[in-house]
Amino acid sequence: MDPLRLVTSTFSRIFYFSQLSLPFIHLHRLSQKEEQRVNTMCFELFSPCGVCEAAGSCVRMVIGCLCCIFLGGPVLFIVGIVLLVSDNNRADYVATYNKAVVNFDTSGMATWSSTGTMGETASPASFAMQTAPVVIYGDLEDVNQNGVSTFGDNSITYPASTTPSLTFSATTSTPFTRSSVQTLVTYSSSVRCRTSFGSCSTGDMQTLCQNDAGSGAVYTGPSCFDGDTCGTCTNTQYLSVYCAVLQRSSGAWVESTAHASCLYPFGANSQTFDAASVPSNLELQLYADDDPLIVLEAVTFGTRDFGVTKGHQRRMGVILMIIGIFVTIAVCGGLCCICRSVSRDHRRRGNNNFEDNTPMEPQPFHHHHHHHTHNNQLPNKPSHHNVQGVPIDANHNAYGQPAQGGGYEYSNNVAHPHQPDGVYAYGQPPQGPNGYEQHPQQPYGAGQQQQQPYNGDQGQYYGQPQQVHAPPKTHPTSHAPTTY
Repeated sequence: MDPLRLVTSTFSRIFYFSQLSLPFIHLHRLSQKEEQRVNTMCFELFSPCGVCEAAGSCVRMVIGCLCCIFLGGPVLFIVGIVLLVSDNNRADYVATYNKAVVNFDTSGMATWSSTGTMGETASPASFAMQTAPVVIYGDLEDVNQNGVSTFGDNSITYPASTTPSLTFSATTSTPFTRSSVQTLVTYSSSVRCRTSFGSCSTGDMQTLCQNDAGSGAVYTGPSCFDGDTCGTCTNTQYLSVYCAVLQRSSGAWVESTAHASCLYPFGANSQTFDAASVPSNLELQLYADDDPLIVLEAVTFGTRDFGVTKGHQRRMGVILMIIGIFVTIAVCGGLCCICRSVSRDHRRRGNNNFEDNTPMEPQPFHHHHHHHTHNNQLPNKPSHHNVQGVPIDANHNAYGQPAQGGGYEYSNNVAHPHQPDGVYAYGQPPQGPNGYEQHPQQPYGAGQQQQQPYNGDQGQYYGQPQQVHAPPKTHPTSHAPTTY
């Protein structure tokens, strides 16, 4: 059961139940057959067997689709090659049939009905000669469509015996007797349940059997679940036409040794069984072995179709090869794209994992010396902030970073030995000369400088922690130029 059929079946059941449950489900109003079907659907819908069967069908469908996808292109390509290199005997078959149409000799057949008889052995009867055009199917290119068949025909009461004995004779031929059968099983096979209601009753299986084998088919077996194959469908047909073949031998007509009947494969029971019930009459026919109909049955193997021409077969082969190549390229290209996408995602995930597990290393700090004179600052005063707004000391060390060289740091015009490594953690603010931790002001954005009033006495901006720098220089004052 494929998923589409499963979904359709489920919705059909829901719709069916909704029709029964408006406003309530009144099973007592249903017929016994409908009630049994509802119970069967409920059992199948919720049974583990139904779920397992649906899952198995889905798996088989997926496997089939994958096989078609991956093998469809190569198979089409191989079939195209076979069509290109295989022989095409249509021209020879057509030539044989056309020759039979032209060379068919009806001389001597006119006297068949004068002395010949056909019928049951106990009471043979005379017959009449008939003609009929030969019917050909399929492509009629280069085929002579003027073929006419000539045969003797007689109709007798249908024999009562299940194995009637029939006698044929024509003109100077020696009468010959045939034993026939009254019925023949023309079809026998199991039936697959195809329904949207979950299961098929025996009546449903009988209908499916007749659709497959004909109106006279009979189903024998139990009811069946959807998708399952159950029982046996047989079609027993009654004999409606019995045909015999004559051949020329030393100027006389005798029973043909190569054709026991008029239909391929020319066996004793290769007759026309197409009556669903016992017919009222049995038709008897007598043909010559070189009749166009007999030749047509032989060269077309009973299909009466010569098939495609050689050129058409070659064109079909080329088309199938091209389709197979394109399908194969499309499948291979799709697989390559999928593999590349998976590989790219795998590398991206690997890079992300590497970045997450790798500790960040400190970046070198680049010092930029900018001496700007602002309206609210005294001239020639070194700036104590870098470009990013982070305070720096007199040795041009960023605030909170270890001192760079020199060995000494200054505070209040007094040089202090540089604190050894390990006194404070890397990246933490250093300890002041009085042991107090200095907290830097949060920096401004990149490229901005904080503008604070300048405290000339202390050599720092107001609101900023005490900076460690070299002894302050004397502020320049304005003097009149000295004249010497």
